[in-house]
Amino acid sequence: MILCLAYPTDAFHGSELQAAAFSVSSIDNYASAKECAQKWPRSNTSDIHSEEVGGLHFQAAKASETGNSHVADQRIYRIFHKGTCYEVDVNVTIALDSAFAAEDAPRKLTQAERQTIEGTLMKAMSGFRFLK
Repeated sequence: MILCLAYPTDAFHGSELQAAAFSVSSIDNYASAKECAQKWPRSNTSDIHSEEVGGLHFQAAKASETGNSHVADQRIYRIFHKGTCYEVDVNVTIALDSAFAAEDAPRKLTQAERQTIEGTLMKAMSGFRFLK
Protein backbone atom coordinates (compact mmCIF):
# COMPACT_ATOMS: atom_id res chain seq x y z
CA MET A 1 0.00 0.00 0.00
CA ILE A 2 1.30 3.41 -0.94
CA LEU A 3 -1.10 5.57 1.08
CA CYS A 4 -3.92 5.14 3.55
CA LEU A 5 -5.90 8.08 4.88
CA ALA A 6 -8.23 6.96 7.67
CA TYR A 7 -11.30 9.00 8.53
CA PRO A 8 -11.41 9.88 12.25
CA THR A 9 -14.29 7.97 13.79
CA ASP A 10 -14.27 9.64 17.23
CA ALA A 11 -17.23 11.87 16.37
CA PHE A 12 -19.26 8.75 15.55
CA HIS A 13 -18.49 6.77 18.72
CA GLY A 14 -21.41 4.47 19.50
CA SER A 15 -22.54 4.42 15.87
CA GLU A 16 -22.40 1.59 13.37
CA LEU A 17 -19.34 3.15 11.68
CA GLN A 18 -16.34 0.85 12.14
CA ALA A 19 -13.86 2.44 9.73
CA ALA A 20 -13.60 4.67 6.69
CA ALA A 21 -10.53 5.27 4.54
CA PHE A 22 -9.07 6.45 1.26
CA SER A 23 -6.19 4.29 0.04
CA VAL A 24 -3.81 4.00 -2.90
CA SER A 25 -2.07 0.74 -3.86
CA SER A 26 -0.01 -0.45 -6.78
CA ILE A 27 -0.95 -3.76 -8.38
CA ASP A 28 2.30 -5.25 -9.60
CA ASN A 29 1.00 -8.27 -11.51
CA TYR A 30 -1.01 -6.27 -14.11
CA ALA A 31 1.40 -5.54 -16.95
CA SER A 32 -0.90 -3.58 -19.28
CA ALA A 33 -3.56 -0.89 -19.23
CA LYS A 34 -6.06 -3.46 -20.54
CA GLU A 35 -5.44 -5.86 -17.63
CA CYS A 36 -5.60 -2.99 -15.16
CA ALA A 37 -8.99 -1.88 -16.51
CA GLN A 38 -10.55 -5.31 -17.03
CA LYS A 39 -9.32 -7.71 -14.32
CA TRP A 40 -11.26 -7.18 -11.12
CA PRO A 41 -10.31 -9.68 -8.37
CA ARG A 42 -13.48 -9.25 -6.32
CA SER A 43 -16.25 -11.54 -7.57
CA ASN A 44 -18.92 -9.05 -6.52
CA THR A 45 -17.51 -6.09 -8.47
CA SER A 46 -20.32 -4.22 -10.20
CA ASP A 47 -21.13 -1.02 -12.04
CA ILE A 48 -17.83 -0.98 -13.96
CA HIS A 49 -17.55 2.26 -15.91
CA SER A 50 -15.16 5.02 -16.98
CA GLU A 51 -15.01 8.04 -14.72
CA GLU A 52 -12.97 11.23 -14.67
CA VAL A 53 -11.90 12.44 -11.24
CA GLY A 54 -9.60 15.40 -10.75
CA GLY A 55 -8.64 15.38 -14.42
CA LEU A 56 -7.58 11.71 -14.40
CA HIS A 57 -9.44 9.01 -16.34
CA PHE A 58 -10.19 5.91 -14.26
CA GLN A 59 -12.02 2.65 -14.67
CA ALA A 60 -14.34 2.72 -11.68
CA ALA A 61 -16.45 0.09 -9.96
CA LYS A 62 -18.27 -0.75 -6.75
CA ALA A 63 -17.97 -3.74 -4.47
CA SER A 64 -19.44 -4.76 -1.16
CA GLU A 65 -17.91 -7.28 1.20
CA THR A 66 -20.01 -8.80 3.97
CA GLY A 67 -18.41 -10.51 6.94
CA ASN A 68 -19.90 -11.99 10.09
CA SER A 69 -19.99 -8.63 11.80
CA HIS A 70 -19.69 -5.96 9.11
CA VAL A 71 -20.38 -4.70 5.59
CA ALA A 72 -17.59 -2.90 3.72
CA ASP A 73 -18.75 -0.75 0.82
CA GLN A 74 -15.98 0.06 -1.64
CA ARG A 75 -15.63 2.47 -4.51
CA ILE A 76 -12.72 1.24 -6.59
CA TYR A 77 -10.80 3.32 -9.14
CA ARG A 78 -8.12 1.89 -11.43
CA ILE A 79 -5.60 3.75 -13.57
CA PHE A 80 -2.51 2.60 -15.50
CA HIS A 81 0.34 5.09 -15.24
CA LYS A 82 3.92 4.70 -16.46
CA GLY A 83 3.82 0.91 -16.57
CA THR A 84 2.04 0.39 -13.23
CA CYS A 85 -1.58 -0.32 -12.36
CA TYR A 86 -2.84 1.74 -9.43
CA GLU A 87 -5.97 1.08 -7.41
CA VAL A 88 -7.48 3.95 -5.48
CA ASP A 89 -10.23 2.96 -3.04
CA VAL A 90 -12.80 4.72 -0.92
CA ASN A 91 -13.99 2.32 1.79
CA VAL A 92 -16.68 2.61 4.47
CA THR A 93 -17.20 -0.28 6.90
CA ILE A 94 -20.40 -0.54 8.92
CA ALA A 95 -21.11 -2.94 11.80
CA LEU A 96 -24.06 -5.30 11.42
CA ASP A 97 -26.70 -5.36 14.15
CA SER A 98 -26.25 -9.13 14.34
CA ALA A 99 -22.77 -8.59 15.83
CA PHE A 100 -24.32 -7.15 19.00
CA ALA A 101 -26.82 -8.06 21.66
CA ALA A 102 -30.06 -6.16 21.01
CA GLU A 103 -29.44 -3.78 23.91
CA ASP A 104 -25.90 -3.03 22.66
CA ALA A 105 -26.73 -2.37 18.99
CA PRO A 106 -24.98 0.76 17.71
CA ARG A 107 -26.98 3.71 16.45
CA LYS A 108 -27.44 4.02 12.70
CA LEU A 109 -25.63 6.76 10.84
CA THR A 110 -27.90 9.43 9.45
CA GLN A 111 -27.87 10.05 5.72
CA ALA A 112 -26.17 13.40 6.39
CA GLU A 113 -23.43 11.73 8.46
CA ARG A 114 -22.80 9.14 5.76
CA GLN A 115 -22.64 11.89 3.11
CA THR A 116 -20.15 13.84 5.25
CA ILE A 117 -17.88 10.81 5.61
CA GLU A 118 -18.06 9.83 1.94
CA GLY A 119 -17.74 13.46 0.82
CA THR A 120 -14.56 13.94 2.82
CA LEU A 121 -13.02 10.77 1.38
CA MET A 122 -14.05 11.78 -2.14
CA LYS A 123 -12.29 15.14 -1.62
CA ALA A 124 -9.11 13.15 -1.01
CA MET A 125 -9.88 11.15 -4.16
CA SER A 126 -10.40 14.28 -6.26
CA GLY A 127 -7.05 15.61 -5.07
CA PHE A 128 -5.12 12.48 -6.12
CA ARG A 129 -2.36 13.27 -8.63
CA PHE A 130 0.76 11.66 -10.05
CA LEU A 131 3.84 13.77 -9.37
CA LYS A 132 5.95 12.07 -12.03
